[in-house]
Amino acid sequence: METDKSRAEAHIARRVERVLSLISTLGLSCLCIGLVLHIVGKAVNNFLVVQVGAYILLVGGLLVTVRLIEWIAEKMVERGLESIAKEE
Repeated sequence: METDKSRAEAHIARRVERVLSLISTLGLSCLCIGLVLHIVGKAVNNFLVVQVGAYILLVGGLLVTVRLIEWIAEKMVERGLESIAKEE
């Protein structure tokens, strides 16, 4: 029974890591595509392309920010657990 529980936890952990990796990849891709569209739109003076590029850039920035906040929270939990272990 215990092995089933640990297997399920490991499966969930792998799934969460995949989702976080996807968020990072999608965020960086959106940043790159959005920046290119925004610059090209400015160069050819096309307001629609500039706006689409800006929105894609914004979404990419938000995704990267979510991943960064998750990473900071993970580090805070690690340090908290380490300090608890030192006290015992």
